[in-house]
Amino acid sequence: MHQWLGILLLCLVTIAYGEIYMVVEDGNITYSDTPMKNAKVIKVTGSDNVTTTSTESSPTKTPVEAVIQAKKEYKIFRIISPKDQETIPNQPTLILDLTLDPVLQPGDQVQVYVDGQPKGKLSTNMRVDAGIIDRGIHEVYAAVIDKDRKHIMQSNVITIYFHQAHVGFPTQTTPPRAIVIPK
Repeated sequence: MHQWLGILLLCLVTIAYGEIYMVVEDGNITYSDTPMKNAKVIKVTGSDNVTTTSTESSPTKTPVEAVIQAKKEYKIFRIISPKDQETIPNQPTLILDLTLDPVLQPGDQVQVYVDGQPKGKLSTNMRVDAGIIDRGIHEVYAAVIDKDRKHIMQSNVITIYFHQAHVGFPTQTTPPRAIVIPK
């Protein structure tokens, strides 16, 4: 039993003090445990702090600058589902499926708007839950928002008809009976 504990501790120490290498090429970041050309060594210290050192001196930009520069402009942003003029019966929440090209960039998020008001939480997914909305006709759209809360792009606006069963007056299956009042 003590042998396994010793081996486990040795493995953890090796993992904790291993070096990780990072290379940025054409805006793509690659991590590896083996040295690569133009790689930076990332030293993990066991806390939330991470330090980097370069394996080769290079006049190129830092990885953060390279990623910021590589950020692409969005070309397509649409609501795929629900469709415009669609009736949505008896759903507890409004779920939207979106498409975005290119994919959502780091730091950007999606916000859904119902009747011009933000609904649901900011999301990094293309399937977004806008939360509970009232019965009725609603105009819905989504927006890509950057880390500074600025709108980058807006999707198409759709009109939906959100129906909910009314629980106060359940549908009667039999006709009401006549009430006889004695004299």
